Parts: sequence; C-alpha cells; structure tokens
Amino acid sequence: MNNKEVACLDNVSKSFAEKPALKNVSFGIFAGEILGYVGPNGAGKTTTIRLLVGLLRPTEGKVTVFGEDPYLSGALRARIGVVLDAPGLWENLTVYQNMKYFSAFYSKDAEKAIQECLKMVNLDGKTNEKVNTLSKGMRQRLATARVLVHDPDLLIFDEPSANLDPDGQREIRELVLTLSRIGRTIFLSSHNLPEVQQLCKRVAIINNGKLLGVLDSSELQNRNLEKTYFEMVRGE
Repeated sequence: MNNKEVACLDNVSKSFAEKPALKNVSFGIFAGEILGYVGPNGAGKTTTIRLLVGLLRPTEGKVTVFGEDPYLSGALRARIGVVLDAPGLWENLTVYQNMKYFSAFYSKDAEKAIQECLKMVNLDGKTNEKVNTLSKGMRQRLATARVLVHDPDLLIFDEPSANLDPDGQREIRELVLTLSRIGRTIFLSSHNLPEVQQLCKRVAIINNGKLLGVLDSSELQNRNLEKTYFEMVRGE
C-alpha cells in the first residue's frame, strides 16, 4: 500500500426522499490496499458502493475515483470491477460462455484474458461446465474472473463470502489476497469480521449512515475487531 488515493469520499451525504442514507462521510482508498468496510444492515454500505461506481450522485459532498467524478465519467467504469454477493451469472450457459458474453462489452478479442482469468481463480478446468452445476464457491470465483477480464484497477467486493461454506470462504480469502499481491486495490464490504481482520490493513466502520472511525493496521493488531465494532456501533 502507498499513500496515493485512488478513490475518495469528501464530506459525502446522500438522501432518498429526504431520508438520509449517508451523513458527511469522508475516507480514502489507497492504492494497493484492501480496505475493509463494515456495518450493520442498512448502515449505508450499499449506498457507498453505488456512489463509487457512479450509479448514484451524492446529495452533498464529492466522490472521486482516479481523480474523476464516477457519476459523470462512463469511461471510468472500465477501471472498476464489482463482485456482488449475488453473482448474477447466466445459469444455463457454460463457464466459458459467461466469460465470453461479459468480455464482449470491453473487447472483441479477449480469448487470452479469459483463459488467464479463469486460471487465476482455478476454473480453467471447468470451461465447458454449465454454471448451474457449480458450487456456490465456484460461482463466486467465476463472478470474480468475469470482472477481471477487462483488467480493472479498483475491485469492489460486496459480501464476497456470504452463504459460502468454510472451504468456499477460504477460497475467496485466498483469491482476494492474490489479487492484492498483484497490485489490485480492493474495497471489501463484509459482515464477516474475522475475515475482514485477516485480510485488511485498514477498516472503516459505518452505522446509521455515519462513519464511526477508520482503524489502521496497528489498531487491528492490538484490538479485537469484533469487540471494537460492537463497542463503536452500540456506543454511537
């Protein structure tokens, strides 16, 4: 990790029909880091992700990704990859067909990228298998391979290990670490606090739309994240 910010929320507030979802939230995502983002359901995590990818515009404040406003820059979205807890794959198509379909949005000839991405997530031997025959863990790895095919600089994971068994969770953790080692910047939104503490050097905690704090690596080493999380949320 270095001190260069690839994304930043600066005093961002977002309201829906005058109901606040985020209230003066400020934090940055540094190049090469895995930033954890944790909070209860309804805390504002999904709204934050939608702002980062340009699906929403803040009511107040400023969002920048690679120095640009993601809401205004369609081209910027090619530098971002998003993996949701619901993979959204074509169930009746094969692994390869899913990759081919998605890659067509970015490149007419992505064969090399498809093969490299499937190999990275250990699905190169499953090319011709239909998605509806894959385990949940394999589907999540395929969803990750799919967003890697256009070589994004910023990866956003939203509950990547939700509903996975222990083996599937381990596979996703190892994949996230691999992606970090090869230089990807990762924003990891998760309820899995032990997983977040294993993967992240910094963790931002949000509740009721307010950022309660950002814990750095020394704090994460010396404090129990789960205990600290509940103390901060309950003591708000």
